[in-house]
Amino acid sequence: NAEVELLKQKKISEVSEEEIGKVCQRYGLALKRNMLPDDVCVKLPSPTFDPWEAIVATLPELNESGCLRERVDALELIQYEDELSTESNLRRAHVVLSMIVQSYLFGYLLKSQSIQDGMQKDLRSDAKEIKVVPVQVARPYLFVSEQLGIAPIVCSCTLDTWNWRLKSKSQGFTMDNLTLVSRMTNEPAEVGFHVLPAFMNGITGDLVSRLYLVDEAIKEKNDAVILDLLVQMKTAFVKFRQAFTNVSDLVNPKSFDQYRLLLQGYQPTGVIFKKSRRSIDNPSAYADAPFNCKGPSAGQSTMIFVFDLVLGIHHLDDAKAFQSGK
Repeated sequence: NAEVELLKQKKISEVSEEEIGKVCQRYGLALKRNMLPDDVCVKLPSPTFDPWEAIVATLPELNESGCLRERVDALELIQYEDELSTESNLRRAHVVLSMIVQSYLFGYLLKSQSIQDGMQKDLRSDAKEIKVVPVQVARPYLFVSEQLGIAPIVCSCTLDTWNWRLKSKSQGFTMDNLTLVSRMTNEPAEVGFHVLPAFMNGITGDLVSRLYLVDEAIKEKNDAVILDLLVQMKTAFVKFRQAFTNVSDLVNPKSFDQYRLLLQGYQPTGVIFKKSRRSIDNPSAYADAPFNCKGPSAGQSTMIFVFDLVLGIHHLDDAKAFQSGK
């Protein structure tokens, strides 16, 4: 189209903010840092959602004390559809409900593991295991997920790109100045594990939006544009490697072993979302909905998929199966 024709005649680094903005709007990317929203919602604004936010605000303590399920079971099913209309609020709702649901299903493992005196043990068959998500969180969670076009389970975007904030707005976008809006535990590794990919997504800036133009550059044999993109990608990869030099400090293995208990998927046996799937024949009726989603991974990042596509990288065997969801 005319936009691409104009863009492909220039070096990618010379494309104006207005022109790149059109690409960002088309593909749902943020203008400044493509993969990190410019308007991260840190709290759902309507008082309607205060019961959800109140639980998330004390989630580490609720998980540690084993009182989370009691709090969730006491929730009422609120009227949510009319007040979850913006992309920013839907993303925040996904963060909040993901954390509540993960804690509801797997939070008991934290308490069980803490009394094992360091002994590693598979506790998934424990009598406290629950496979049913109550309707008061299941129904809005499924609604929010469908509106966003993602699975009703905690995802990389949920924890890595929609749940970050600057410690100080007067400071720059640096690793030391990033932290999480909400968290499920008091484990330091939880912060480091998600701040690192948030930082990686952020330091690429608007590179991803520019990469959407590479196919036209290849078709037109525009070597200047292709070279410019490759140089920018190399710069990003160098920054990634530099960021990873601090990973042992950010993600202590012992601390992460505790936190990772909350990052499980619903496989292999699946879970049931109570009365959450709206009937096609009767919109006022809802049925139970089974889900068998796998857990989150930084490999779900759209940024990584775009890099793979641009560079012609094809994954095989286990890596291919992982990306295809099999």
